[in-house]
Amino acid sequence: MSTATYSCSLFRIAATLLLTGCQLLRFQAEAAESADELLRASQKTLLSASSFSVEYSSEMRDGGGSQWLGFKGWLAFEKEDHYCLTNMGGIFLVLTAHRTFISNGKNFLDVAYEAENEHALPQCGVVEWYTNSPGPLSKTSCVNRIVHQGLTYLVSALVEDSTIGILPEMESMRFQAYPASLSLAFSTTNAELLPDERLSGKIARHVKYAIERGTNGLETVDLWLDQKSLLPVKRVSTPPHFGAVTETCQFTLNPKLSPALFEPKTLIKREKIERQIAEAQMPDSRLLKAVLKRNRALVEQALKSGANPNGRSAKLRVSNLTPLMLAAMSGNLGLTELLVDAGASLNDTSRDGRTALDLAQALSNTNIVNYLIEHGGNGKGNR
Repeated sequence: MSTATYSCSLFRIAATLLLTGCQLLRFQAEAAESADELLRASQKTLLSASSFSVEYSSEMRDGGGSQWLGFKGWLAFEKEDHYCLTNMGGIFLVLTAHRTFISNGKNFLDVAYEAENEHALPQCGVVEWYTNSPGPLSKTSCVNRIVHQGLTYLVSALVEDSTIGILPEMESMRFQAYPASLSLAFSTTNAELLPDERLSGKIARHVKYAIERGTNGLETVDLWLDQKSLLPVKRVSTPPHFGAVTETCQFTLNPKLSPALFEPKTLIKREKIERQIAEAQMPDSRLLKAVLKRNRALVEQALKSGANPNGRSAKLRVSNLTPLMLAAMSGNLGLTELLVDAGASLNDTSRDGRTALDLAQALSNTNIVNYLIEHGGNGKGNR
């Protein structure tokens, strides 16, 4: 064997060993990769982007194939607190989820839309307008929820939280089949990697895990991440008390977004809701909102501004409830005392004929019940 031939053979052997070593290292790296690492990488991708948008759709069906939840919408985030979420759909045939949430980091607007009938275009309904507040979302918390819990849960939490804020009597049911709230802590467990799959012609990483929220039991989740971006493309989650939620989404990283997209005043002008915004800022409306928030300082401010302690505001969809009724339902004795001292009538009735005492009794708020009776309150049981 010539020297040249011998050297060439050594080169081939070395190259083969190097290639084998690289393949071994790659195999070891892939083997060491965990489901939790993929979830963290997915979050990092979104958090590192200067902006992102996502189109999504989802549905929940029961065992008989009936649809109980259906969403379709679009979310965009820029910076930490500039966002716009527009959603269409409903929850359990009871609650409309035609909503727009928009924040420029300083002011937040929540607009609910309602259709007069199934063939009508949605009309602008309830408006929640908050100045000097970015609203309930931030990019960091939102990304965490999008990756682990999904957009369906995020939208459900926003809708349920804001609905209970204006319809507190629904707190007791809290949509038990799919309870959702931004205040509800969660954790993921039992995360594992499953074999890759091909979705819509592209390879997707398959992660399976469980989500635990308070005492609501474990929700199993199958999540598929795009192989290249590691961003979610499909999710199938199964709550413990109802059918599976199937969600698909398509992300765009660093899109060019107009500043007007995150400007609440743009939406206010387009929807011609200046009057509703003005009415929401009136003392009576501010008082009701402050009681709903159980914020004593805001209640005192509204009363000092001339709010009627017996006022009712149709624009907040609590037109059949007085501030005292709301306080009695909340179980907040301090607010109840404050309103009574301000002249609230103990025996005004709601549209269905219930007093503050009736509402407190229905929710077993014993301290409120005793206080109202001591101060001359009447109810159906003691009239």
